[in-house]
Amino acid sequence: MIAKTLYWKNGKTYILNQKLLPWKVKYVCCKNYIQVAKTIRDMIIRGAPAIGVAAGFGIALASISDNPIPVNFSINSKDYELPSSGEIYIIIDY
Repeated sequence: MIAKTLYWKNGKTYILNQKLLPWKVKYVCCKNYIQVAKTIRDMIIRGAPAIGVAAGFGIALASISDNPIPVNFSINSKDYELPSSGEIYIIIDY
């Protein structure tokens, strides 16, 4: 079986916990953009392309949420800053 890095199902994002690889395949279920941001910050998901796609999924979750992203929320916040965070801005710009 080939594990997917992340996927969307029934309005939720499932992110492969890469900290557990190669011993275990387990997914983190994210129901909102805050949970997605936490998986990025905690390096559960790794690699610039995967982080960018996860950020895009987080934005998609926010767009269907009853609680939209607050105006003052910023992925440039030091709480969410990573060495590879530049790719997130590329995804958002598109």
